[in-house]
Amino acid sequence: MLDDRLTHAGRQADAFNQEVRLRMLQCLAQEIPLSIAIVGGGATGVELAAELVQLTELAISYGAVGLADRISITLIESGPGLLAAFPKDISQATQTRLESLGIRVMTGTSIKSVESEAFVLGDGSRVEAALKVWAAGVKAPDFLQGLDGLETGRNSQLIVQPSLQTTRDQNIFAVGDCASLMLPGTERPLPLPHR
Repeated sequence: MLDDRLTHAGRQADAFNQEVRLRMLQCLAQEIPLSIAIVGGGATGVELAAELVQLTELAISYGAVGLADRISITLIESGPGLLAAFPKDISQATQTRLESLGIRVMTGTSIKSVESEAFVLGDGSRVEAALKVWAAGVKAPDFLQGLDGLETGRNSQLIVQPSLQTTRDQNIFAVGDCASLMLPGTERPLPLPHR
C-alpha cells in the first residue's frame, strides 16, 4: 500500500516536471509569457521556486534566448515570512535571495480562491498564473492516523522523539513530512530533514 502511494507520488512529480518543460517550450516557440505561482513559503515552495529559476538558467545555457524575460515566478505565503520554522534572519535572507533571482515574494497574503488562470487573494486582487502549484502546509498521509496505535499530531504526522523513534514504538522511526518533533520549551515542532 505504501509502495503504491510512493509510486503515485513519483508519477505526479514526473507529470509536473513534464508540464513545466512543455510550458517552457511553448513559451519559447510561441513567444508568449509564462507565469508560475506557488502557494506556500515553506521549504517545498522555496526550493521549487529556486529550482524553477535554475531550470530556466539551464535552458538559457542551451540556447533558449529570451526565456528569462518571458517567465515570471511568484511565491505566495500567508504568514509574515518565508520558512516559518526557521529563525527570522534565515527567513529574511531567503526572501532577499529569492527576490535577487527575480522571484516575486508575497508574504502575509492569503488565497481566497483559485481560477483557471489565477489565484484570487484574500483582498480580492489576483495573481495571474498559467501554472499554479500548491505547496502550503505540511500534512502527512491520512493513513498514518490509524497506523497501529502510533501517536499522531493534527496534521497526521507521527510524533517522534529526538532520536526520530516514534513515541509508542521504539522500533519505528519517522523523518520528513510524516514526522513531528517538539522539543521541550519550544512552541513549534522542528523542521525535520526529508532527503
